Amino acid sequence: MRIETVKCPSCDFVGYFEELHSHMAEDHRDLVSVTADGNHWAYEVCCPTCGESYRQPIRLNFNEAEFSQVYHEEIIAVATNVLIGHYIGEHVLDAAEVDTGNDGGPNGVGQRL
Repeated sequence: MRIETVKCPSCDFVGYFEELHSHMAEDHRDLVSVTADGNHWAYEVCCPTCGESYRQPIRLNFNEAEFSQVYHEEIIAVATNVLIGHYIGEHVLDAAEVDTGNDGGPNGVGQRL
């Protein structure tokens, strides 16, 4: 089975992987949290479909001002990618390919949270 578009797990938006990624990173930022314990940072994502969550330490030691200015958007992008990979792999396809719309092939399919 090969699909061309994917429905957002949080609303009615439908798009190619990259479009879905942009949409979720902008409109559903609440699915990603970035936290600090002192100077140690982590991101956590929670699947809106099944409630499974994944927490990943960020291996950078920066103070809060440096972190928020330099890395916050990149970490949101990575965490959103992990979440979409889980959603597609576990809830949309199980084992099929995703058409990214740019001949890039499967992108993140089957990543487990």
